[in-house]
Parts: sequence; structure tokens; C-alpha cells
Amino acid sequence: MSLLTPQGSLSIQIDAKLTELDVLNMPMLQRLPKFRTAQKSLNWNVNVAGAGATGEAVTADVSTYSSDQIRPAALPIGVHRVRSSFQIPRGFMAQAAAHGEGELRNLLALHLKGASREIMQTVAGAIYSGTGAAANGGIVGLGAIHATAVLDNKSVDAYAGIDPDDAGNALWTNYINPLDGEFTPDVMFETAEEILEGTVTGTKGNYTAIYCRPSTATKYKKLFAAEASIQTAPYGVADLGFSSLSFEGRPVIQDPYCPAGLMYFVNESEISLYSFADQVTLQAETVPDQIVTIYLVPMPSTNPEMVNFAAYLKPQLKIERRSAVAVITGIA
Repeated sequence: MSLLTPQGSLSIQIDAKLTELDVLNMPMLQRLPKFRTAQKSLNWNVNVAGAGATGEAVTADVSTYSSDQIRPAALPIGVHRVRSSFQIPRGFMAQAAAHGEGELRNLLALHLKGASREIMQTVAGAIYSGTGAAANGGIVGLGAIHATAVLDNKSVDAYAGIDPDDAGNALWTNYINPLDGEFTPDVMFETAEEILEGTVTGTKGNYTAIYCRPSTATKYKKLFAAEASIQTAPYGVADLGFSSLSFEGRPVIQDPYCPAGLMYFVNESEISLYSFADQVTLQAETVPDQIVTIYLVPMPSTNPEMVNFAAYLKPQLKIERRSAVAVITGIA
């Protein structure tokens, strides 16, 4: 079967943990669990109001009952895509094919590498700023859950079909700390305390990492400028910077795709990246395989000397518990 026909289209599975993601500096994209699915909707159940519990004597009658309020959450996938297209002169294709199908695949893989880089860079940005629009590949990113409406430090934007402003959905929200003054250590401590105690949101949570733009990380470094001193590292190396950043034992990760002025406190175990795969043999939503499926498909050409290709990925971001994403905004 020819690789240059739709029937011979290549389904290329790209390992999203390749060193290229690290070299290209896409830390959140690299660290997130990744799944594949053949369903055109990501569906999961969320608890929007918790059941109660009480201590009592074993001889007491049970007269009151409560249960969790479960709502179905859903996000579309496979409706939009992130695409990169390229052309290869037919003479190059013929020359490679003359040496065997392996050489032809190598030629395609070389061009696909560049296309994949562009695709993954777009996805890396959409993880933060995607609105679900076609231009974002359909990704609903972290920013979409606090994009417009904040009331009493809580986001009241709908997410995954559930509106926290509706009665009974009060727990389907996340903590927002809109900074209207100086960025100080107290702002960090205040945000961390709220995540762990859940005073504002009503849900106690956790965070495993903090993501921010490098320029925002510089402001974080300057919080400790008064404490810092020049020290000579081993072998006589003078280092004015920090080898790594952390806060309360969690890493502070510099991600150039994170919007400026924001600092995300996230529980990474509750955030995952899905890619739509037409021929998935494994059961979705079981164990992450760290693979995203990028397709390479021959396209019609109006130039007989050129062969056209389209590489594309159909992604979606899933946040299982909305409280897994807290954010400080307005860091200037």
C-alpha cells in the first residue's frame, strides 16, 4: 500500500515525554499525565456538594441522611484540531522511495518532527489560554475557569458544563487571589493556606507544583533578594542566580507559555491531556501511556511536482476537580 494515498496515511504516535519537549521548554506539557480516547466527549462525574458525617453512640437511631451531589461533567474532543502542513518535492520522495519504504518513512519523519514541534508549541500555550475555540484546537485551558467572573475570591465561570453560580453547585469552583497591591511572601502564604484549608471554596485541596512565566518567576526570586548573598559555588564558580525554585517544598516551574502576571498552584494528578485517536485499542481513562497521537495525512496538490502533507493532533485538557487549579493574578 502506498504511503502517498489516504489509505496509506500514517498514524504516528509521538512520545510526548521525548527530550525535545524538555529542550523546547514545555514543562507543563511534558509533566502532565497523557491519555488517548476514541470517544468524542470526555465524561466524568464530580462532587458538587458533599455528604455529612456525625459522631454518635452506637445505640442512637439513624434519623437523618445525606449524600453527595453528583453532576456529570463533559468536554468535547475530536471536534477541532491543531494542524501543521508542509510540502515535499516529488523528486525527493521518489529518490527516498527508490531506497525502500524505510527511507521514505525517514524522510517523512524528518519533516514531521518540525510539524510536531509547531503543534506541541501551540498546545503548550492552549493548555493555559485555550478557550475551546477552533484556533486553540478546541482546548479549554486553565485560564478558562477564571477568565471573566470572580466573586469573593472564587471563580463563578462555568466549566465542563457545570455552572458554580447555579444552586447546588457551589463547590464546583476554584480559588482566585486577584492581587491589587505589592507581590509579597504573604500573598504566597495566603494562597497556599486557602488551598489546604478550603475556607473560601469549601473544599480542602492540595497543590503539587506552581507554574509561572520566567518573568513572573524573577519577581518571585526578588522576594528573597534581601536574604540572598553572593556565594562561591564549588570549583570557584560565582553564581548570582538560583539553581532551582520551590515554595513549601513544591517546585516553582518556569513555563514560557504561561501568561505573564499569573501564578498557578495546581494539583497535577487531577489535570491530564487527552488526544483523540481514531483507532485506540486500549481502554481510555485507565493508565496514562504518555503518548499523544499525531496524524500525518497526504493532501491533494495543485502542483504535480509537490506532495502535500497535513500533520494534526486533536487534543483536550481535563481538570477532574476544579479546586485543583488556584491562581494568583495581577502580579506586576
